[in-house]
Amino acid sequence: MKITGKMQKDVLNLRADGKTSAEIARKVGLSVRSVQRIARTTAYHEAGHAAAGALLGQKPDWATLIPDPKTDILAEVTRLDNEALSKRELEEEIIFFYAGQYAELRAGGSRRRARLGAMADNDTARNCIARLCGKDATGEELDAAENKMRTAARRFIDKHWALVERIANELLRRSTLVWEELDTLRAIYQGEKKEEDLKQWREAFMSVKKDCRLIGKRAVYKGSSEQFGRDIISTWSCE
Repeated sequence: MKITGKMQKDVLNLRADGKTSAEIARKVGLSVRSVQRIARTTAYHEAGHAAAGALLGQKPDWATLIPDPKTDILAEVTRLDNEALSKRELEEEIIFFYAGQYAELRAGGSRRRARLGAMADNDTARNCIARLCGKDATGEELDAAENKMRTAARRFIDKHWALVERIANELLRRSTLVWEELDTLRAIYQGEKKEEDLKQWREAFMSVKKDCRLIGKRAVYKGSSEQFGRDIISTWSCE
């Protein structure tokens, strides 16, 4: 059976609603194995982007497996606006866009699905490569640069696979991770923080969420503390 984009969206939305794989399979008309594969490969794809963004200092605002109801985007990693200008920044931008598909492939995803899921990533990476090479670059030079950057992205994923796996597993459990979580996971991976730091942040968030519920509202993420200050409350609003 051909798995359509709508089926993938339905799987991810139902997972976010707390449905089991068996329940999702019955509702969507797929096997349990297919449901689990969709969730897993999507998680690893976004974890690849998120790990690259966090390690390269691009401050990913959040990573989510919940489809955007206003677009055709299945899942995404959103970052602060950053106009990459230097050679190093352009190369890191390219690695970010290629990282998702190589993480998905290493996690066992098929080449066809990884390629389809990365069409927009590939287009953006190619535009960055054109900027990197200059307006007078030949097609052969662009292709050579692309091959070089794809190799760099694949090596990046291999080198930091432990962080990719951690983020993917966290996404499968929680569906969405915000910057404070992603950066803490990065810091734990690099030995700068401990698991207790992540636990304390999440306890603080749960306190904010509970306070919002008491007044009949919900906690809405407003942006990272890098934007609004270090106090966790400054990044959330009761709406």
